[in-house]
Amino acid sequence: MSISDYRKSFLKKRQATLEKYKTLPESSRFDDYDKTVYTTWNMCYELLGERGKQQAQELLWLIAFLHHDGITKAIFQRAAKNIQFHVPVSPETELQKYASAYLYKYLTQAVGPEDSEDEENWVENSFVEIMGDLAAYSLIEYDEKNTAYAIHVLVQDWARTVIPHEPNISLERTTALLAISIGIKEDPDPDSHHFRVGLGSHVKRVLSDSYELLEKRRRDWEVNPNHAVCFANVFRSMKLWREEENLRIKIVEARKKLLGLAHPTTLQSADDLAQNYVNQGWYDRAESLYNGVLGVRRVLYRETHGEEHEDILTSKRSLATIYQYQGRLDEAIPFWEDVVQGYRVSKGGNSPETLACMDSLADAYCLSTQLDKAEDLRKYMLNLLPDSNHDKPTCMKELAKVLELKGEWDAAEQHLVRHLEALNMLWGNRHTNAVTGQQHFYEFRLRRKSVPPDSCDSCTCTSSYKHSHPVALTHIPWFSSNRSCIPLP
Repeated sequence: MSISDYRKSFLKKRQATLEKYKTLPESSRFDDYDKTVYTTWNMCYELLGERGKQQAQELLWLIAFLHHDGITKAIFQRAAKNIQFHVPVSPETELQKYASAYLYKYLTQAVGPEDSEDEENWVENSFVEIMGDLAAYSLIEYDEKNTAYAIHVLVQDWARTVIPHEPNISLERTTALLAISIGIKEDPDPDSHHFRVGLGSHVKRVLSDSYELLEKRRRDWEVNPNHAVCFANVFRSMKLWREEENLRIKIVEARKKLLGLAHPTTLQSADDLAQNYVNQGWYDRAESLYNGVLGVRRVLYRETHGEEHEDILTSKRSLATIYQYQGRLDEAIPFWEDVVQGYRVSKGGNSPETLACMDSLADAYCLSTQLDKAEDLRKYMLNLLPDSNHDKPTCMKELAKVLELKGEWDAAEQHLVRHLEALNMLWGNRHTNAVTGQQHFYEFRLRRKSVPPDSCDSCTCTSSYKHSHPVALTHIPWFSSNRSCIPLP
């Protein structure tokens, strides 16, 4: 476009643009100079449409309700992948169905037939190209340091005025985009965890906008429980317990109303709320909620599946954890025994979940001075683990602890030597894990009074070492650099 053509277009559109300007929030009003900038943004937006770049316009609509920075391609990448399998748990309203259908069409249409099975390829190509179109018209910018996109808050406020829908429709689309990118299942892998943490500002923004819209137009729009679960998982990853709690309470109430008290999804929501109470240290509240859920699950499943039903075992595991933390071992141990037995059958003896519960049961035996049971269980666990398993050294150390409590010092030391050898094999003798193991072994020998500490200027301890085992402590790297005196018990 030539300068003369631009001037004609600018003058022609200026009046219409300034009419739209009146709809902006008071905080986003400009002076006369900035009104010219506002007119330019509007012209750039219309040029996108005239040049067939409707996808760029629609992407701007979605961005308008996100936080103004930290807009990553991972949001769209994960949404494009997850939307293929998105099935809402709670019933959707017409507005929510419309938003989900729109997103599905936008994301899958953008992929194109040649890339229909490669959503990541769309993000790497089409999405980046569309964002490039917006950047070319100065509507967004790329933050190279954080590998993310940003939009100026004033541009964002303006962008909301050009969206050809009611605010509740646009907000629901952006909210659905975020929720679907997160997914309803809380994946524990580090990448998913970091992704959820990075979405905190966006989640807070859409929630803030939703509450604002709800105040202005009562019953017009509110976050639905399907989305709220995803956002609560974000707050849990960020350890924002109160924010998570507020959402969890709303989720439980909404699902009771929509699905009924005894629906498995409602009970899972109650479990999530109880876990939030545990994270805040509110054990009485958590116990009450867990017991309520266990009672309902027993009514649902005990007659047909007995106490071994997966959901009943989940409730028992949660309660056993609370009981053990509070020192109520007589109540914790029977539940742990039920869970371990049930998991051995349903998950296998060497599954990570079964082993974790065995570990808790062995600790409970130890704390209740049932040392023979603790020893037998620790030996059983040790035999289940292959030498390549990174948890095996820890299992050796825990068995040694039980043997030490029983006064079987020689057997305990043998397992600690094996513990050291396993750490060295897995990590190398200078790795932090190996050094920690060396220190633990040295402290064990001090407890046994078989290795006096080195002398130092501040004490009169003997400087000689008594080696009751072939392993020479002076050859262990930790001892060569840490010679401080530790008094004998």
